[in-house]
Amino acid sequence: MLCGGELEERPAVQLEVNLNQIEQMSDDELENFLEGLFRTLGYRLEHLQYYSDNEINLGITKGDSHRCAQFIRSKASIKIDYNILIQIKNIDYFQSCDTLMVIATSYFTQEAHKYAQENGIELWDRTTLKRYLLQYNQHVTDK
Repeated sequence: MLCGGELEERPAVQLEVNLNQIEQMSDDELENFLEGLFRTLGYRLEHLQYYSDNEINLGITKGDSHRCAQFIRSKASIKIDYNILIQIKNIDYFQSCDTLMVIATSYFTQEAHKYAQENGIELWDRTTLKRYLLQYNQHVTDK
């Protein structure tokens, strides 16, 4: 289990996953899943730290690009407001990143989309995450 900071190299256990399972995963299962998901998408997970029970800060790289992301695990019925994006943008760790991403198992309000566009924040909502889960699950079943 990771307690924050640099990740130790370990083989990721990969199983097919859906959004309902993500919402129920233990911390260890979620860490393994996120590492596998980003590896499947061509990223290297450099940093993972819990910000709260349902929020995880991530540092990922792809080529020369260093991205920071906050993964928010919440019910689909809860919409992420722009005030949450403001709080995330002001977290010290995210100041050194080329790109800031916010990934949620739910959706964002229109105001959040507008704020993200104005501030260069990449948003992955439930629909986007489902699309990437299809890639992840295809990769898992191809092994």
